[in-house]
This record gives sequence, structure tokens and C-alpha cells, in this order.
Amino acid sequence: MIVGRLRRGYPDPALPVGLGDAFWQARPVPPEIVSVVAVSADDPDQFSELLLPVSPELDISATGTRFRASVKLAPLERISLFLPSLINARVRKQALEGIYTLNVPLNEPLECRIAGRHQAVEPGDAYLAGPENDVDLRIGRDTSTLVVNIAANFMDAHWLGPEPEDAIPRGEPRVFSLASPAGRKLFGTLSALWGEVLRAPLPTRARLDFEDTLAGALAQTLRPVEDGSTGGIKNRKQLLDQAKTYIGAHLGDHVAVPDIARAAETSNRTLHRVFLHEEGLTPMEFVAQERLNATRRTLFAAESDGITVTEVAFAHGFYHVGRFSLQYQNAFGERPSVTLRR
Repeated sequence: MIVGRLRRGYPDPALPVGLGDAFWQARPVPPEIVSVVAVSADDPDQFSELLLPVSPELDISATGTRFRASVKLAPLERISLFLPSLINARVRKQALEGIYTLNVPLNEPLECRIAGRHQAVEPGDAYLAGPENDVDLRIGRDTSTLVVNIAANFMDAHWLGPEPEDAIPRGEPRVFSLASPAGRKLFGTLSALWGEVLRAPLPTRARLDFEDTLAGALAQTLRPVEDGSTGGIKNRKQLLDQAKTYIGAHLGDHVAVPDIARAAETSNRTLHRVFLHEEGLTPMEFVAQERLNATRRTLFAAESDGITVTEVAFAHGFYHVGRFSLQYQNAFGERPSVTLRR
């Protein structure tokens, strides 16, 4: 038996479905971007089929007499989010193709198999597998897990290796803690994106921004840039000026770290190091700060009866007016509507 409900989002036929790998091109996403699908099944094969919009085909089997499964799905552009709840299940996939999969148990531990050994993934930890990895997970109790599948070439573009062409090192799946500062930021970003998708369909730029922020947070968690040391980096001022010029020209557009790094003719990791050293912020934190500063300048210069706060927020890359107002007040000590009335 399958039970489900569907909420469709904004039609966006011009947006490419994927980034070139076979899974992303083949996944059955309808012409209208699906925001949330909620379904349940009591047969493992049926449940595996239900996951196809967000996952490669998985080998799901029952490990007890009472198999149950339900899931909420959110296929986006370059990543897919889903929240499965499973009882008595084993999930396997040989040699992942074209994706990274991040699994974060929320209420009960998972059991994973890495290099022939069983390992628990506790709530507060995360399990990551990448291209060519075998996935083997066991779920006993009613376990809810927040899962994100990320297109491999998209994730590799955000990798903080020493050179742009250095992809994330391939190896065995890994389990890591979300208790570090970078891990907390990753989980906060993932939770925020899931909450936004559940609340309402997101405009395209908002989805893209969230995806880039999530990929960047995962890259920073796996290989953190912490001290901002810039020893050995030549032309730091020129690099920073080029990056700031690009950011200033694209405050109302979708901006990601790889784009800024290309404009500054440097690597993602060097870009992070220079911004942390010179500004005390990551590149994307600097972008957020500059967007707020730009909205304040616009509000100061505007006639109160000729423009709205919502129009100004949208023009500078903010898509959630309530969240923008809170960020603005935290930064400047007053609501944007107060600034506009001056």
C-alpha cells in the first residue's frame, strides 16, 4: 500500500534538471519543480521506487516482520533532500554514481558498514558516502534521518582543496561529528533549507543560494579553513579587490564561492583564507554583510512612498522578508521600515 500527497512548486521549465551525471539527468522530476512529496509504503520494493526522484535506485530489504517506511521528498536543482522514517530496514547501494549522500539521524542511531566493520551513527553525527563508495545502512527502530544527495561535480566545485582542480579525496565512507563549529553550521544550514522547502516553494535564486551555502558548509566541515593565515599568498590586496569588485557588481544575483574565486583568479581555499585574515569573515558572510549594507543605502536614499521594503530586499538577494527584517534589525538596531520612513 502506498499513501501520499503532493505539493507542486513554481513551474521553472528553463532550469536544467541536473549537472551532467547520469543519475541527475535520468531522475524522474516532473516539468513543474516538486516542492514536497509525502508518501509511505509497507513494501521495500515499493518504497525504493518512491525514492527515485531524489535518489539512485537502492536495494532496500526488510530485516524484521514489521517493515514500515514513510518519507517527505524535496527534489531541487543540484541537490535533493528527503526525510525518511524507517522500521526494520537495510539500505544498500553498490558504487554510488555521480553523487555524495549525507545522512543525519535525528532521533535514533543508524548502523553503517565501513571497510567491513559495523559502526553506529548517533544523533549528532553524520554519515557521508561519495562516488564509488558502497553504502550499507541498517535501521531497527523507528528512525528518522535527514538525507541530502548532492551532485558530485557541484560538490567538487565547492571543495576547499589547495587548487581548484583538486576534488574531494575519494575514500571510504566516513562518520563525523556535528558538534564542531563547522558541523553546527552545516546542520543549521541543512535544517534551515529543509524548513524553507516545507514552508513554501522557493524562488529559483533562493534555492540556488541555499544549495551553494549547504555545499560550502559541507566542504568547510570536511576540510576546515580556520586560522585565515595568508603566508605565502602573493597579491593578497589585488585578490581581495577583484573579489570585492565581483561581489559588488552581483549583490542582486546568485553568487557562490566558486564564482568569486574565478573572478579573483584563485582557489576556493585561498579565497577563504584571505577573507578570514583581512575581513574576519568567510566570503559568503562578507556577501551577506554587503547585501545588508546595500539595502540600508537604498532605503536611506529612497522616497518612502515610492518603494517598499520588500522590493528593496528582493533587489538585493533577500527572498524571505521576515528573516531579512530580523537580520537588518540585528545589524543596524532598527527595522528596515523605520529606515525607509526617515
